[in-house]
Amino acid sequence: MVEDQKTFMEATNQTIHVNNSEQSKTYIALCREEAAELQLAYTQEPLENILKEAIDNIVVNIGLILSYGIDPYAVWTMVWKHNMLKTKNFVKNEEGKVLQTTSSKAAKQTMLQNIRELIG
Repeated sequence: MVEDQKTFMEATNQTIHVNNSEQSKTYIALCREEAAELQLAYTQEPLENILKEAIDNIVVNIGLILSYGIDPYAVWTMVWKHNMLKTKNFVKNEEGKVLQTTSSKAAKQTMLQNIRELIG
């Protein structure tokens, strides 16, 4: 999906290797728009529309990260590793959300520092 979004962005004269604040603002607006469309689809539309809107959300979020000139794979790896810490002795709230554990809370600052280093 990342490579597909890179191809789209390059084909439409968008930047992907540098921090582009104007483009990032556009993608933030797109993220809001797509999140609202997903919420609407979830409450009022058939499953195929929900799935389409879910993918649109992924696409614009990838576009946002690329607009900052950051490799989405690198950020994904850091966040995924942090999320996996939650699986040790996990607890869910009443909605089914897996909550942070003591070890994942402690590791969050390290993850954020690693992302800051990635940003440069």
